[in-house]
Amino acid sequence: MSTWARQAARVIADRQPLLVLPVVSVILQLPLLVPFVLATRTTADVDGFVRDAAFTETRMLDLLGKGAHASAVVWGVIFLISQALVRAWLGGAMIRSLAVGSLVWWPGLRAFGRIAVIYLGAEAFVFLETGIMGLVTALTAFLLFAYADYIIVFEGRSAVDAIRLSVHTSTVSWRVTLVAFLSLFLVSIVTYGLFLVPIHDARHAPLLLFGALLLCDALLDYTSSCALASVRYGDSLTRSR
Repeated sequence: MSTWARQAARVIADRQPLLVLPVVSVILQLPLLVPFVLATRTTADVDGFVRDAAFTETRMLDLLGKGAHASAVVWGVIFLISQALVRAWLGGAMIRSLAVGSLVWWPGLRAFGRIAVIYLGAEAFVFLETGIMGLVTALTAFLLFAYADYIIVFEGRSAVDAIRLSVHTSTVSWRVTLVAFLSLFLVSIVTYGLFLVPIHDARHAPLLLFGALLLCDALLDYTSSCALASVRYGDSLTRSR
């Protein structure tokens, strides 16, 4: 546990230039949401866009539960697929950059396709993370997919093999995996209190607070990528610098 923590901290400190990748990823996902907002709101304005961007998953779940119009469902699905593809591109590039030790903007076509499959599978769990079983569902998804994208890039495995090895890594390194999951869960709670609640309660959605939320999301993506990569590849990542 202590070895992983030291390695993860070193990787996070050493690879800061790679933060540009999750920042660009967060920015590129915003325009993908515009058609969904236009299809689900009678009045499309900045306030509605900010609220939908901050609560995208909740908004989609609410619309599906209320029997949303077909166009809203279609644009929602298109957004989820497009979001997964952007994340597969830049998230995969982030992992490839960690692997080679320098900034890379493309993970490779084969890795991109396999990671996209993984991320689309992970997106499916979003619609199950409700109610009493939400935490259990989130933990199950984490055990299945936490290390799969890293295994695809670092080892060139197929999506199926990557999921199998991800589960194996989760069980062998269960203490580290549990700490990582709980840390991300606690950060999500803090983020909800600091950003999402004020955005929800504000009479007019605050743009500065929304910008801070996006930056927080990018920082979380960066630190979690470095930390999770260090679970299985910590020795090689710290030796390569």
